[in-house]
Amino acid sequence: MKLAVEVVRAHRLKPIGRHGTTNPFVEVEFDGQRRRTATKLNDLNPSWNETLVFDVSDPLDLPDRTIDVSVFHELLSSSVDHRRRRRSFLGRVCLLGSSVASSRLDAALQLCPLDKRSLFFNVRAVFNNGHVDGNNDAAKDDPLGKIRIRLSTLEIDRVYTHFYPLLAVHPSGLKKTGELHLGLRFTCTSWLNMFFLYVKPLYPKMHYMQPIPFKQMQYLRYQAKQTVAAKLARAEPPLGRDVVAYILDDASNTFSLRKGKTNWHRIRMLFSDVQAYLQWFDAVRSWTRPAVTTLVLLLFCVVAWTPSLILPSVFLHLFIVGAWNSRRRPRHPPHLDTNLSFAESAVPDELDEELDSYPSTRTNEMVMSRYDRLRVVASRVQSVVADLANHAERIQALLSWRDPRATAIFVVFAIRMAAVFYFLPFQLVVMLLGLYFMRHPKFRSKRPSTAYNFFRRLPSNADTFL
Repeated sequence: MKLAVEVVRAHRLKPIGRHGTTNPFVEVEFDGQRRRTATKLNDLNPSWNETLVFDVSDPLDLPDRTIDVSVFHELLSSSVDHRRRRRSFLGRVCLLGSSVASSRLDAALQLCPLDKRSLFFNVRAVFNNGHVDGNNDAAKDDPLGKIRIRLSTLEIDRVYTHFYPLLAVHPSGLKKTGELHLGLRFTCTSWLNMFFLYVKPLYPKMHYMQPIPFKQMQYLRYQAKQTVAAKLARAEPPLGRDVVAYILDDASNTFSLRKGKTNWHRIRMLFSDVQAYLQWFDAVRSWTRPAVTTLVLLLFCVVAWTPSLILPSVFLHLFIVGAWNSRRRPRHPPHLDTNLSFAESAVPDELDEELDSYPSTRTNEMVMSRYDRLRVVASRVQSVVADLANHAERIQALLSWRDPRATAIFVVFAIRMAAVFYFLPFQLVVMLLGLYFMRHPKFRSKRPSTAYNFFRRLPSNADTFL
C-alpha cells in the first residue's frame, strides 16, 4: 500500500535575510521515511505541485500514525554539505493518519498554518541501547547522560563547539560515562518576533480562561506521556518507554534528599545578596565608619523630602547594574553543575533511595532507616512552618480581642498614630523615623524593643494544640 502526499503551494512565507525573500522547500516524514520537494528560488508564494509517495507497512496502523510536513529555507551554495547545514526552519505541520482519504475521489486540498519552533528548550539524552545484543523486548536502556541547552542563552549567529561530559547517577554514586562533542549555532529570522515571544503567554488562551485542576492535569500528563511513548515505540529505530520517561523528566517530582539539599542551597544563594546588604546596613547603623553613615543619612533626608526621585533612582540603579554586569556576562552555554546538584557529596544510600521504585524493593531495615532520616528532616520543616503560623496568628490577634488588654493597647495606639499622621507632614514623619532608626549606638539599648516584646506576648493557636 502506498501513501501519496501532494504538496501544492504555500502562501505568505516569511522572508529570510536582507533580500526580503526565501528559497523554500518542503520535507515530509512518515514512518521513518523522508521525502522532499524541489527548491523554489526567491519565492514567498511558491507552487510545487509535487506528489511524494511513501510505503505503508501496515494499513491498519495508518490512523495512529502522523505525517510531519516541514518547510525550510535553503541557502544555495556549491557545496552540498554546506547547503544542508545552512537551511533555516520556517514552519511545521503535523497531520494525523486518520485524516488521510482512502481514495483519490475523497481527497481534498488542505491549507494548513505553519507552527513555529520554540526558542527556549532543547533537550538531548544519550542511552545505552539494551536491544543490540539480542531481541529481548524486556531489556532496559540504561541512561548514559543528559544535556540541557536553553536556546535563549545562546547568542545569535555564534558557533558553539564544546565537549559536554555525560554524567549519570547510579546507586553507587555519580559516574562519568563519556563525552559528547556538540556544535551549536542559533539563527534568528525575525528579531521582532523573537522579542515578542518573551512576553507571549506560555500556554494557550483556554488554559488561563478555564484552568485544569491539578489532579486532572497530572492524569493528562500521564496520558500524554503514554501517547508519546506509544508513537515513538513504532518509530524506526524504536524508543522504549524508559527512554521517553527519562527525556520527559518523569521522575522529576519523586522524593530525593539530594534534590532537597540542592533546592535549599539554591534558596540560600538567592538570599545571599540580601544577607550581604543587611550586614552592610547593620554596619552603617553601628557607625563603624562615620563618614559613610553621614552620607547615607544625607541621601535619606533628600529622598524623604523629594519622594518623586525614588522611582527614577531605582530604575537608574537597575540600568547601571545591568550595564556593569554586561562585561562579565556568560560567554558559553551553562553545563551540568555537579557541586550544585550535590551529586558528588551525596552518600550511596541517598542515591539508592532516589533511584528506588514505588513501592520500594529494598529490605525492611533499610526502609525503616530511611524513614527515620526523613522524620528528622520533616521535624525541621515542621518547626519552621510552626513559627510562621505563630507569627501570622499573632498579627490576627491584634484586633481579635482574644487578649483584651493587648487589643485595647493596640487600638489606643492606632488612634493616636492616626492623629499624628494627620497633622504632621508625611515627609517629616518618615525623616524622623529614619533618624531614630539610624541613631548612634550610645543612644540605644541592648535589650529588645518595646514593639518586639509586645508582639511576642500576643496569643496564638499553638496554645490550643494537643
